[in-house]
Amino acid sequence: MQQVNMKPKYVYSFMAAIRLIPLMIEEMKTLHHALKVRGVQKKWGERFLS
Repeated sequence: MQQVNMKPKYVYSFMAAIRLIPLMIEEMKTLHHALKVRGVQKKWGERFLS
């Protein structure tokens, strides 16, 4: 925080967002594998609940 001269709330928000990126990627992989096991095939850009 001191090195970049930013307010703590912005730095902590940024750090939380950076921490969530790998978790979100892992969740997307889990979802993809679950759909694959169930036989659901989705093309990129299509919606599931159309």
